[in-house]
Amino acid sequence: MGKASSAKKVARAARAGGKTSKRERPKLAFPAAVFAVIVLGTLLVIFGRSTRSNSASADVAPKLNKDHWHAAYGIYVCDHFLPPLTDLASHPDVNGIHTHGEGIIHIHPFTSIASGNNAKLKVFADQVGLKFTDDGFTMPDGTSYKNGEFKCGDKPAKVSIWRWNVDDPTTPTEVFETGFGNIHFRGDRDAYTIAVLPQGSDVPPPKPDSVPQLDKLTDTGASQTPTAGTPTTLPGGVTIPSQANPAGVTPSTIAGTPPVTDASGAPVTTVAGATPPTTAAGATPSTAAGVTPTTAAATPTTAAAAPTTAAK
Repeated sequence: MGKASSAKKVARAARAGGKTSKRERPKLAFPAAVFAVIVLGTLLVIFGRSTRSNSASADVAPKLNKDHWHAAYGIYVCDHFLPPLTDLASHPDVNGIHTHGEGIIHIHPFTSIASGNNAKLKVFADQVGLKFTDDGFTMPDGTSYKNGEFKCGDKPAKVSIWRWNVDDPTTPTEVFETGFGNIHFRGDRDAYTIAVLPQGSDVPPPKPDSVPQLDKLTDTGASQTPTAGTPTTLPGGVTIPSQANPAGVTPSTIAGTPPVTDASGAPVTTVAGATPPTTAAGATPSTAAGVTPTTAAATPTTAAAAPTTAAK
């Protein structure tokens, strides 16, 4: 009786042990689905941010053959501004971003290289012989300003670029400490200070000395489309003269004599001391067979002068 009872216990234990040793396959479908949702959501967020960033940049970028912007700039080293740069004599502006040596960047792109998201400080830098790196810049004369290498007095210097909105003081000042050449032009009448300051300084650089020049410009305007009566600069120095002046002659004076026009409205070049043709009581001088009235002191001429442009 005892042996049978023991055998039954052993059998029951074996059966119980067999049941407990059986393993169930883990269910992985739910964790895998959660992981896939997380990855997909992350990718969508990254893509959305990138799209919004590109769209915002394109919204404020200068448009090809349409926008005409100006920005004041200056290069501030330690405690003073360097003289403004000029376009390289060997590098005519063929893209539409240049300067006239007055501390103003003229931005009116007429190629895709200088328009839209390609309108960057690098385009201007190439035009004047300035070379940007991620840690500084090199001037056209070869002088290099790089983080830690150049010193303001006995302190190592750090390069940064500061951007202000001239007309809206509530717009936050932006400070760039790298990627200088890739800074986009964001709108008309901004100011850029390319600053070399002592490391650790909490004193911002001044705005460019050329900011007042923004109010003195005469070549402002949104449209770059040639219109009648307005000479426009095109790539390669080609110009479209006005209909009233088909020869493309620029009225000029010497010693302050005001510009003079003949009966047809065409400009006449005068020389020092020459008296413009006049008649009694201010009447318009008459002409015969299209001949331009002349004076005894000098004969007006309209040849040889090159047209000036307002596009630059």
